[in-house]
Amino acid sequence: MEESVNVKSRLVKFVELVRILGVALGFYLSYAARDVPTSPASIRLLALTIAIAMCGTLSLEGIFLAKAAAREKGYDQVNDLMVDPYQLQNTMWFVAASVTGIAWTAWFPDATEAFLLYVVLICCFFVLSAMNHAWQAIGHGNKTWQNLSRPFLSLAMVVGSVPLVIPYL
Repeated sequence: MEESVNVKSRLVKFVELVRILGVALGFYLSYAARDVPTSPASIRLLALTIAIAMCGTLSLEGIFLAKAAAREKGYDQVNDLMVDPYQLQNTMWFVAASVTGIAWTAWFPDATEAFLLYVVLICCFFVLSAMNHAWQAIGHGNKTWQNLSRPFLSLAMVVGSVPLVIPYL
């Protein structure tokens, strides 16, 4: 049992690393594709990056590693018999966001305004999520890696998105 928990803990950390590196690569590619301020390719790549690297990895983590992910975030007091219903609901949000972003890219690649809206919506969600992580760290003393890093990583993602989003407004 202990070995299984340890393996899952390492998997959660690996998924977190893939998420961070995937987003960094996606931003690099988005900026590289930006030949003009309102480059459809850059906003489309950014939306796809968020759909796969952020929402996709969070979906997989929530579906296959829910208890280990909760433990890594300092929420190991959750009932061992079942996954917390709110965590499951959060996972379903990420599944919906992943499927929407990927499907939109596949079937409506020229819908630039939709990609823009997608990026803004997801960034708003991650700002609110970052506020929750900061509150967990500061207000409740839950100083796990996720609670300490997420506010800064979310801020970096939002700030990095601004130059790609602003030209459309």
